Amino acid sequence: MDQISKHVRNSMILFLLSFLFVFSSAFFDGKRIHSYDELEESFPMMIGFPVPFVELEWSKIDPPLPYFYNIRCCGIEWYMEKFLLSVLCVFVTFLLFYVLIYQFKTWKIDKTK
Repeated sequence: MDQISKHVRNSMILFLLSFLFVFSSAFFDGKRIHSYDELEESFPMMIGFPVPFVELEWSKIDPPLPYFYNIRCCGIEWYMEKFLLSVLCVFVTFLLFYVLIYQFKTWKIDKTK
């Protein structure tokens, strides 16, 4: 396998990992609400990482407080452009780390020759 196809394959894997990481962030992000005053001020709530891309809409549920509000509790609105921006940000970060690690490995190999 030549170097170009190896880098393309690794980039595709990094993109898939970026997509999964950002998608799963919506299920782990949220906010703990401690009082009814805080509950009224908290909505609409934006969640997601690194750019918030899911808006939680206030619902008429009345759980015992404190309660952790996340994507499973309320109505949601999904902003696809913010989601794709988040995926792009994470992908570029992963790609930057990949390039730095690759450069470090090749520099270390060249230095030993």
